[in-house]
Amino acid sequence: QAVQVLAGRQAAGRTEILRGLTGSERVASANAFLLKAEMAKGEAEHGH
Repeated sequence: QAVQVLAGRQAAGRTEILRGLTGSERVASANAFLLKAEMAKGEAEHGH
């Protein structure tokens, strides 16, 4: 599930997330385009 986040400082390939995550979620930071494509495919199959 995609969620809106507020990004903060960036350093050494990392980005601080200020708002939108609690810390217990699993996130995709690499190859996220593959997940987005799969999500779009699933939505099309369900008619949403």
